[in-house]
Amino acid sequence: MSCANVERDQDPKWCEEPSVVRKAGRMALRTVAWYVVAGALWIRLSDVVAAQVAADSPDMLRAVQSIKGVGYVVATATMLWFLLRRQIAAVLRSHQLVRQSEREVVERLARAAEWRDDDTAQHVHRVSEISWLIAREAGLDDEQCRLIREASPMHDLGKIGVPDQILRKPGKLTPTEFDLVKQHSNIGADILRGGATPIVRMAETIARWHHERWDGTGYPDGLKGEEIPLPARIVAIADVFDALTSRRPYKQSWPVIKAVEAVRSLSGTHFDPRLVECFLAALPEVAEVMERYPDAPASKAKTATDHSFLAS
Repeated sequence: MSCANVERDQDPKWCEEPSVVRKAGRMALRTVAWYVVAGALWIRLSDVVAAQVAADSPDMLRAVQSIKGVGYVVATATMLWFLLRRQIAAVLRSHQLVRQSEREVVERLARAAEWRDDDTAQHVHRVSEISWLIAREAGLDDEQCRLIREASPMHDLGKIGVPDQILRKPGKLTPTEFDLVKQHSNIGADILRGGATPIVRMAETIARWHHERWDGTGYPDGLKGEEIPLPARIVAIADVFDALTSRRPYKQSWPVIKAVEAVRSLSGTHFDPRLVECFLAALPEVAEVMERYPDAPASKAKTATDHSFLAS
């Protein structure tokens, strides 16, 4: 199973920024400068030593010159290794900080959306972890699994654009209200559109199409089967399962067994059948995720309503 259908041929814009290019040039120049200086010093000093050691013996001079050449290669290669290791370590540390910052921004954006209509901010954590489990069972590589895990919390970002009186309504939505809630898919995708990084591009894909259905009856575009991007198909299962097993003002939480049977019954209509099998295979770990991120006690929960399953 591949995510190739959701990839774009787009290089990160920051790679083209003049400041980044200049910084990379300076780092490379420092490394080359050290290498040249060390090489010049070696040649100069080794010539002096060779002249003193083998001044009266041509054979000895040739032997010393050979040893000097080998020593030059070993010494400069060792120095180059240390210099490159230091520079690469600095780059990796910077990359790690950028990735951490990106994850933090993503999580806070997701919390901003969920805080308005979810009983607990744990919903985004559970959807993220369950989506990762399904992706892993589906055979995706580590990088694709990571992207799905980190992008999926933004699946309902578009709820920011839905009126509070609808999101917080304690009861079932009218058809008109339901149509307004369904706009959150396009709103979220519009907010994330044009992202320069893989995580934002995948988040846009998930936000727009995680309410599509395998049989083509979903929204916003009525995509069918594998027309629906794989990350969106994965998050759809995690989102609905979590909505069913979570307490809401208009319903009690479903028992896990009942929710699992509901997901199983929607295989081939609502969900990708193969991904449902992946979800079922990961159930023991799904249960651990639910224990790790439990709902808040009823007395402390916010007065809010999650229509994520209604909007599925």
